[in-house]
Amino acid sequence: MTSVDASESQTFGARFGRLVRSYREDLGLSLRDLAVRAWDDEGRKATISRLENGRVERPAARTVMLIAHALDIPQSEIDNLREPTQPLAANLADYIENLSHRNRDQLEVLAARFEIDNVYDRPSSELRELLERKAEEFRSYRRKVGTIDLRQAEVDAARAAASAAAQEMDFAASARHLRRADRLQTTLAIEIKEMRATQALMQGQVDGAVAIFEAAAESLREVDPREMALRRDRYFGELYEHGLRYGDHSLAAALVMQRQAVAAVEATEWRADWARLLSNLATGLANLAERTEGDSGRALLAEAIQAYRRCSAHYRQEGEVRQWAMAQQNLGGALSVLAERTDDPARRVELLEEVVMIVRGALEIRRREIDPLEWAMTQQNLSIGLRELGVAVGGKAGHDFLRQATDAARQALAVRTREDHPLDWAITQEELARAELALAGHPETADPAAHAAAAREHIDLALGVFSPETSPFYHSKALAFRASCIGPGPAGEGG
Repeated sequence: MTSVDASESQTFGARFGRLVRSYREDLGLSLRDLAVRAWDDEGRKATISRLENGRVERPAARTVMLIAHALDIPQSEIDNLREPTQPLAANLADYIENLSHRNRDQLEVLAARFEIDNVYDRPSSELRELLERKAEEFRSYRRKVGTIDLRQAEVDAARAAASAAAQEMDFAASARHLRRADRLQTTLAIEIKEMRATQALMQGQVDGAVAIFEAAAESLREVDPREMALRRDRYFGELYEHGLRYGDHSLAAALVMQRQAVAAVEATEWRADWARLLSNLATGLANLAERTEGDSGRALLAEAIQAYRRCSAHYRQEGEVRQWAMAQQNLGGALSVLAERTDDPARRVELLEEVVMIVRGALEIRRREIDPLEWAMTQQNLSIGLRELGVAVGGKAGHDFLRQATDAARQALAVRTREDHPLDWAITQEELARAELALAGHPETADPAAHAAAAREHIDLALGVFSPETSPFYHSKALAFRASCIGPGPAGEGG
């Protein structure tokens, strides 16, 4: 391949231009040939000429992508061209630990490794925010990978013990050690699959991750069906959190995984496992229902409500008070969404009255002094139920409900602080904004302008945390609320 003169300009554009010329000449292509390959436009040969002659210091990201694809230049070679005066560390893991000090080229290289879409078109602030999330995932993944050697050492020790026992013709001991080695080897194989799936998910390859998780779970079907179900529940959790964070189809994949987990233990004596897995399934169903319009959303919601009711009945029968309260408050949240999607006014009021009754009953168990976070979550759900009931019934009673809704949201914020729980804090700020706006529009309100101003303040606080990259569902919902009910936001908020 044509050599590159290191004494020439060391900007990325100049280095890329020399690499392009090297690949083009090795392939025997003219400038015209490459222009047609990359753009299907021979008129772009002037662009390539300027690039190869070092006249483009920072070529457009799309230009780099099209030319690299046309010449089949590996991404790694392009990565190596960036920031020549500050070369990337041999170990990229060092760079992800201090993202605030990374320049644009370094951010792009890291983002490309995680296969983040539209890397070159995103502003640096977005890339940093996304990479901060990826850094969390990477650290967790790296800890898992670090256990492989330990697990393998356990397998080797069990095999060595079996071999030693066999030498002594102690066949009982040899069999015992071999069983242990077999069990450990099976576990290691499953855990390696899980690491592969986690890595695929970290790189946004949801379908690949699901397929690997499926293979890991199915390897246990004949030997340990309960463990298979519990592992599926863990995989559900990973997919579910990924779906909430990135807004892709991980949520739907998580539900498929969890339905199989529930089915595996439903007709068994493992009733506690069944109830816990069913509760997790119901939560996933309710979250996906909230994001799904039309009949599909209503079907998911109905399935979630039925699952929560079954969990509540089980926990009540077993006398498990805290689990019952959790199932009840989740049931209240699902019924609240159902009420919002119900056209019949009388039925809506009936559902919302049930919501408020259920959530207040849960608060008798979920007390602040016992579990502040659970209490705050339940206060949030109470605020939603009271707000929607206040709007539905109208009149003085409705105004009282709206006042109670703002009180409940403010109580939740006493625990859900921005410092400790930023996403929960923002969700409750949005709820408070909605309650304040409902008060502003109520005829019984003495100073509607003050409540409208408070609503704008609270939704702006929420939008200070929500972002299209790390919380796309909440961000778009908050923007829609702000735009439709309050008006455009300040510059830079995108609404």
